Amino acid sequence: MQTLRQAIENISQCATPSTKFARPIFRINDNTLYAYNGTLGASTHFVAQFPTDDIAVDAEALTRIWQDGSKAVIDDRQLVVKTRRTTYRLPLQDADVFECPELVAGGEKITTAQRDAILLASKFSSQNAIHPWAAGVTLHEGRAIATNNLTVISVECATHLEGTLPFWAVNALRTSGEPPAIRIDSRGVSFTYDDSTIIQSAPLAATMPAKLFEMIGTINEGDTDVAPLVEAQEDAFRINGRRVTLDPAARRIIVVSEQGTKSETEVDLGDTDFEPAMLQEPILKLILEHATHLSFSEAPAKLLFSSNKAPQFRGVAACMV
Repeated sequence: MQTLRQAIENISQCATPSTKFARPIFRINDNTLYAYNGTLGASTHFVAQFPTDDIAVDAEALTRIWQDGSKAVIDDRQLVVKTRRTTYRLPLQDADVFECPELVAGGEKITTAQRDAILLASKFSSQNAIHPWAAGVTLHEGRAIATNNLTVISVECATHLEGTLPFWAVNALRTSGEPPAIRIDSRGVSFTYDDSTIIQSAPLAATMPAKLFEMIGTINEGDTDVAPLVEAQEDAFRINGRRVTLDPAARRIIVVSEQGTKSETEVDLGDTDFEPAMLQEPILKLILEHATHLSFSEAPAKLLFSSNKAPQFRGVAACMV
């Protein structure tokens, strides 16, 4: 079983300030740590290191001071923590007013490959989207699908789960160790880990439209290897440009900055006479970081991209015109 320090770290995202709670609190009862910041709720067990009274304290303060080896007692409505040479005193909060929705464990246990697919798709989602379903990853028919309004990506993810994982839930998905069981239903989204940790978020009020699922089904794999572009991008992007044009026929990467500075980098994209594709530099960098192949077959309106290595995916980026 984990220590209290490990428990705090495992649910730390559930104790960050939000629009609802500027100062979230931890509740500790029967060697279980609870947290809720208005968006994410969590609970997790830890080894007996703590007074068993039902108490609540400022989450940020306890996160900062508690270390493995710390000792704690309750004295005069304060939590007194002794850590090496320092004694800390944290005022106790009213545990009875601690808010947290009912946390529901269980779900479908996912694999490391499925977790990686979700995390990869999340890189193409938006945290400031107009549509709630664009601020997360949607699981649909064995795929993890995400969009940032400029790209749409579909990553192979062999799961029976259906529904959208909001970005705050995806951000709480651990990137190492054993993946959790995931539950998606009308009560929300929850992750249940083997160490007893449950992290849960509220459900989204809207779902991804079917037209995006249909679009994903029509995307073909790329036929142009990105390796030459990856090799040339350091020189090409040196001027911090805004617009990047990939011209396969002229075998050029053309970058133009906000100030009008321009660079042209030679690159061999093979024998192709397709139209050029113009994208925002951050979007192209994201694509080149993860894709293995491009396709100019729908340029100049769209650039298709894909990966032929695990996790395999297909995507499309809207070009600047």
